[in-house]
Amino acid sequence: MDREKLFRHLEQRYTSKRDMISRVPLGVQPDALWQELLNQRRSKSTVLPLYSYKGTPFWYVTTDKMVAASEKIVEALFENETEYDPYTGAPVVSTLEEVFFTSYVEGSQITIQAAMDFLTGGQPPRDIEEQMITNNRQASSYASANLYRPIDAAFLRELINILTDGMDGGGQDYRTTDAVDFSPPDGERYDFPSPRIIPDRVGELAAFLASPLTHPLIKAATAQAYMMILRPFPEGNERLGRMLSSMILLRAGYTFFSEVSLSALIARKSYGYYEAMANILREENGGDLTYFLEYFLELLSRAVDERRLRTSRKDEQTRQAEHDLARTTLAPAAQAPPPTPGDGSRNLAATAQMGESSQAEEVVPDLSGFQSVPIEDTPESGIDRSVQGTPVELLTHYTASTAKIIGQLSVFLLKKIDTGQMQFTTGEIAAALNVIPRQLSSSIRYLKEQGVIRLQRRDNHQKYYKICTEEESREILARPAVQESEEPECDPEVLARIDELVQSNSPKDKRIGGLLLECMNKGEITIDNYAAIGEASKWAVDMQLATQLGLVEKISSQRYAILKKLNTGPLTLSKSQRKFITEMYELFGDDVFSTEMAIATLDYSDSHISAYLHQFTLLRILDCRKEDVYRYQFLVNPEQNPEYFDIAA
Repeated sequence: MDREKLFRHLEQRYTSKRDMISRVPLGVQPDALWQELLNQRRSKSTVLPLYSYKGTPFWYVTTDKMVAASEKIVEALFENETEYDPYTGAPVVSTLEEVFFTSYVEGSQITIQAAMDFLTGGQPPRDIEEQMITNNRQASSYASANLYRPIDAAFLRELINILTDGMDGGGQDYRTTDAVDFSPPDGERYDFPSPRIIPDRVGELAAFLASPLTHPLIKAATAQAYMMILRPFPEGNERLGRMLSSMILLRAGYTFFSEVSLSALIARKSYGYYEAMANILREENGGDLTYFLEYFLELLSRAVDERRLRTSRKDEQTRQAEHDLARTTLAPAAQAPPPTPGDGSRNLAATAQMGESSQAEEVVPDLSGFQSVPIEDTPESGIDRSVQGTPVELLTHYTASTAKIIGQLSVFLLKKIDTGQMQFTTGEIAAALNVIPRQLSSSIRYLKEQGVIRLQRRDNHQKYYKICTEEESREILARPAVQESEEPECDPEVLARIDELVQSNSPKDKRIGGLLLECMNKGEITIDNYAAIGEASKWAVDMQLATQLGLVEKISSQRYAILKKLNTGPLTLSKSQRKFITEMYELFGDDVFSTEMAIATLDYSDSHISAYLHQFTLLRILDCRKEDVYRYQFLVNPEQNPEYFDIAA
């Protein structure tokens, strides 16, 4: 085997000795090869002023992965630089999410819901796990208040005292025995520094952190790594190390890391964390901290991706809220008082006058006093076409069936009548009943047929209705029936696919499904529909997925026809999609795998992998197990479906 090629491969992945052995062909002496590789690494390493229990210095190599991760982190710093001001209030060292997950990483059994209930309930801790998260929160507050204080031995003692309050081995004293707070999951044995040298080693760490010559990213990673190696206190060393890392990052100006829980990211991919820890503890690796430093910087890179994803979702929700608000008019300065029900009757003539004056205006939602209940019925259930009467009589009849859509809709409309608001939109009703607009179609159509409501106008995104007076109702019922389709007749498979998108947790899916429903009447969707909600930049990508799902067909670059029958023809994937599928199949084949397994082995960000797994589930390339939404299995393979793969997997 080409020796240079082998060395390049081992360097590219920065392989440890144990991982190297499986990559060495028979006939090559692993020990000799490892010594040569170790010498090469040391020759280009940076030596740290921190020492092992044997007195030898620790060192690291700046790898390509570390450089790439640092570029993304510094780019995020430039994007958020205006947020950093050391003379204003310091950013929080730990979010509530971090307070929970820093204990979870170490094996805490309390659930996140129970932890959050406890943290927000104001009750004293009832057991050791609640005590631990209480300590984490108090230590975080103390660290935030002292963020710019030098990290010296005295400060470390104060922090550990808070972190371990009320716990066995708690307190601010250094450990006095060789016993440490670490139980290797696989039973592997490690050597740790003797208690007698701990004070000197803590002093060396404090001096290293005080030096202005070391990059803060290296400081943050090294501080956490060294706490794992030194373990100066009987309890809480790893939690202290993670808190030190956060403090160093924040005081250096990386304030955006205060918004993301690093421990939550560690928990998603805990194997990588423990493997990086094991590699810096193993003597065979010669005091090389690169394994953990590379892991930590890639963790920070994932945190940048996570923050950007959350910011994007928040911005999207804000824009959606603005668009929703833009469709409502300002409330009138004064309104006539609503009619008093008294004997239960409703004055439709009086309320009608209030509604007519603003006929062409947007509806102001008023959901006060209305409480929806779970709806489990088919669209037609609960509708009795033999019932006759005035609008109020019909609506009152259906209020007895509040588990049905028609029942809840009737309750809502009667409340509108009582408050003098005779207008409403499909979006307003859907939000109140917690359903999607298409589920309302049968009940809306029925109420129109019975002269209870009438359509006033429509635009690209809403239908505007008015509750009829008794006189209007009689006029409507006296006219010849006019067939009006609320939506074109579509194949049930098309509607099922769109429902799947609308009910998804993905903002992208909801956007596609919602706009397809809104545009279904006219049979096409255009870039103007996207521009109307401020999402024109997402038009091309969204239509690519909608096309792959068989829901639309391209007419032009700015117009797609909405199909009435699902297109089940051959699926055309992009080059990047085929590449990702190929890499996954090479790793997992026909075996079941989880999101965490994919994240641990594929060289993509967490959000990128999660998005692809979700997308391929929609496209029926992957099966997502119903009992566990994080477990997948391929429904295709290279032999039967070569069009989905880049190369023979």
